[in-house]
Amino acid sequence: MGKYNVSGRSFDDAIVALSIDSPRGSSFAYQVLETSKYYNGNGGGHLHLLGLAGVDGRDPGIYLINNQPSIGRAQSPTLEMDSANQTIEQFHVDLSVGKMEHVRTYADSQIATPNNIAIVGDAAFYFTNDHGPHKTGFVCT
Repeated sequence: MGKYNVSGRSFDDAIVALSIDSPRGSSFAYQVLETSKYYNGNGGGHLHLLGLAGVDGRDPGIYLINNQPSIGRAQSPTLEMDSANQTIEQFHVDLSVGKMEHVRTYADSQIATPNNIAIVGDAAFYFTNDHGPHKTGFVCT
């Protein structure tokens, strides 16, 4: 990602929920879920989606890999070099009103280049990094 021009990034990333029980011709009914109570500092309230995992049931939710622009020395003069800004965002989903409410941001130096996530319990997940010294990931709780 470091080789791409960050100014050309989309700010329109969104989660779209399909209602597979409501066919509409050759497609399905859908809704774009609105994010509420989400502000991540460096990227504002924008999502730069790379991956996701969801849970259904009593407390439906979604975990998103947010591949935000790097934090550079221009934004934080105390940094000696540009640094990664990948996070995992947890949202509660309420399809009845078409919203996702932000629950928590997971940020850690071990979340370096996340590319996949698997939910293993209540506020616990595994993730993998696609390269670098921290490829194996770990469980967050």
